[in-house]
Amino acid sequence: RGEPGIPAGQLGGVAHVPPLVLRPRPTAQLAAAVVPFGNCEVATVVVLLVCDGWVEQLAGSALVAGDPRQAVVRATLAAVNRRLEALLA
Repeated sequence: RGEPGIPAGQLGGVAHVPPLVLRPRPTAQLAAAVVPFGNCEVATVVVLLVCDGWVEQLAGSALVAGDPRQAVVRATLAAVNRRLEALLA
């Protein structure tokens, strides 16, 4: 017996495939800027997480030492650092 949209010959003898349990995944929006601060530059990042009715705003920063794109990455990691375990659970 085939499932709708799947030809019976392509089931490969599998009698039953349990339905997938889809968990809502968080979506993220990122705002980043490199701004002068005294005699240096600082990358500042705000991450807005939205998932299944809740919203969380995280912020991080990092000094620019060379490539500003790397500083933005470090600032992003700083923002989500302590939230990764909760986000992945």
